[in-house]
Amino acid sequence: MEPADQFYGDRTYRCPDPEAHFWAVGAPVRTVTQQEAEADSGLKVIQGWV
Repeated sequence: MEPADQFYGDRTYRCPDPEAHFWAVGAPVRTVTQQEAEADSGLKVIQGWV
C-alpha cells in the first residue's frame, strides 16, 4: 500500500519484509477534530475520540 493520508490525521503505509510479514507504519501529519473525522469518514459517531 502506498503512503496515504487517513481521515483521522495520520499518514499510513503498509509493506512486507523479506520474510513476507506485513508491517503497518503511521505518523501524525495533522490534528483532526472529532467533527472533522466524522465528516470525512461518513461515520455518525466515533466513540472514544480524544
